[in-house]
Amino acid sequence: MEIKIRKDLLRPCYSIKDIAEINNVSSDKVRNILIEAMSDYPKYVKTLPDIISLDEFKADTKEGKYAFIMNDPIRKRTLDILPNRRKEYLIGYFDRVENRENVRYVISDMYETYLIITKIMFKNAKYVVDRFHYTEYIMSALDNI
Repeated sequence: MEIKIRKDLLRPCYSIKDIAEINNVSSDKVRNILIEAMSDYPKYVKTLPDIISLDEFKADTKEGKYAFIMNDPIRKRTLDILPNRRKEYLIGYFDRVENRENVRYVISDMYETYLIITKIMFKNAKYVVDRFHYTEYIMSALDNI
């Protein structure tokens, strides 16, 4: 049964509650299996692709209102999700990444912390504002005129 629950956890269309109902177990049981499965998962990404994107989402974590998400936009994969987006926290996180110098592009919104992080931690990378936020910024400026 645990193997089936682990397979169900890999399906993004199922919530923990859904998996519990499908397998006739409690949500706590599913959470415990997830925690056990993640126990040997690394605490940080050791290597990064040459293009990454940085963003945040509202999450109300123990460490703040926003969680940080890092993606590989080429392979359309999430690389990591962190409990906050504070500069000092992100510097500490990225300091452990082995191939920071190989990152060529960092794509993000116009959040100043991400620009600072790029300049400090990814010295060979170009900072690119994603087209959604760029267009939103331009349209807002035009509306104000």
